[in-house]
Amino acid sequence: MAEAHSDTRGATVHLRAPEQRDRPALLGWRSDPQAQLDLMLRITHSDAAEVESWLARRAQEPDTDFRLIADARDDHAIGFVQLTHIDPSAQRAWLGLYVDPAARGTGAAAEALTAMERIARDEHRLHTIRLEVLAQNERALRFWRARGYAETELVRDHYPRGDRKYDVWFLEKSIEP
Repeated sequence: MAEAHSDTRGATVHLRAPEQRDRPALLGWRSDPQAQLDLMLRITHSDAAEVESWLARRAQEPDTDFRLIADARDDHAIGFVQLTHIDPSAQRAWLGLYVDPAARGTGAAAEALTAMERIARDEHRLHTIRLEVLAQNERALRFWRARGYAETELVRDHYPRGDRKYDVWFLEKSIEP
């Protein structure tokens, strides 16, 4: 579903389709225990085959728009952003965003989010974006609140990881023009 119609190049980042050279970064993020927790992944390990399978699924899902976040200076992978469960009739989707810790605090996440919101509105004709964040992740919650996302529901024990269950905030933003 990821067709590059919108201009997604900004001062810090641009959004593009993942390429073969991005596989090591994607594997690193999906293998990192903290990233797995932050992303609320349902996997406990990742290898090259799992990353290929994940990317293939993303490319084939008609209700998904997956984009790599690349540094605008040298085009290396610094994260990814995706819309999933795109529902044209309800005009909403779920958003996921990950930026490598080395690129945090640079404005990359905010710029990638702005670009994906524009894609959601202009290409997919969506009016609402939803996402979920671990309740303990105050940094992420501050990021989302600062960009107009509002908490809609706190679900207790929503995300199981090992022998622990985590509370999760559901957030939502209207992106109507």
